[in-house]
Amino acid sequence: MRARTDGIHCPSCDGRGEFIDCIDDLCHANGECFHSGNTVCDHCGGDGRVSPETCDEYYDGRLAERARLSPLQTIALLGLVALVFWATLTLAYGVVA
Repeated sequence: MRARTDGIHCPSCDGRGEFIDCIDDLCHANGECFHSGNTVCDHCGGDGRVSPETCDEYYDGRLAERARLSPLQTIALLGLVALVFWATLTLAYGVVA
C-alpha cells in the first residue's frame, strides 16, 4: 500500500487515485474494469491527495469549462437578447416594425 501524502482528497478521482474509464456498467458495478483495469488519475498521479491550491484550480477550471458557450449557443443567446430588446422598445414606445 502506498503512503498517503498530506493534502485533501483529489476532486477528480474522489481520493481513490484511480477511476474506471469504461462504458460497461458491469465494470462500474464491480468497482474495477474487467477489460483494461482502472485508469490512474492524472490530476493526483494516483496518490488520491492534492494540495488545497490544486483542488481550487481544478474546480476553477471546471467552472470555466462549463461557462464556455459554443458558437451555436452564442448565436442563440444574441438572438434572444435582440428579441427582448425589440419587445422592450415596442412596449415602451409603441414602435411597430
